Amino acid sequence: MENYNEKEVNMVICAGLVCLILSGILIGLYLRNTEKENAQTTQTQVTEKTWEEMIHKSAEEKKLPANWSVNAYRDARDFFKKYEHKDVGGISRKSLSDYLVYMKSYTREVADFVVFYVREDFKEQAVLYAKDEQEYPGQYSEDHPENEDSLRRALTLAYFTDEEKDYAIKKMFNK
Repeated sequence: MENYNEKEVNMVICAGLVCLILSGILIGLYLRNTEKENAQTTQTQVTEKTWEEMIHKSAEEKKLPANWSVNAYRDARDFFKKYEHKDVGGISRKSLSDYLVYMKSYTREVADFVVFYVREDFKEQAVLYAKDEQEYPGQYSEDHPENEDSLRRALTLAYFTDEEKDYAIKKMFNK
């Protein structure tokens, strides 16, 4: 058996303690992040449920079919989830309402009511639309919308509000 001096033994013990402490820290961070993710998932589920209950109650107060309103809200929310990670241009509230009416067969009244409750940043949707329109000029562009006027025209024809258009143009032209 080899003889180790006291200094070598202390270094091995210290290295072992450092490894043990680092392992504990990493495990703690992992558990904290896992708990945080679980809490966020639970909070999102509770928030969605509460949000849908609010829509249901509000629809009843407005004498709208409450279950249809909640289903229309889910369809609108799912629309954004479906295209969330795809390279697809943005959509305005009016276009989302049209989607619910013409593609999902809700009444205009229910669609317009539900779009009000969709928790989506429609200013950012206008930016996404503007980026897409500049990259791939489409049905709303007479020419490639490189200047503010032609981009504003494209955003107007896509039913974005003045506030949403102004925001998108500022972001696109760094104003």
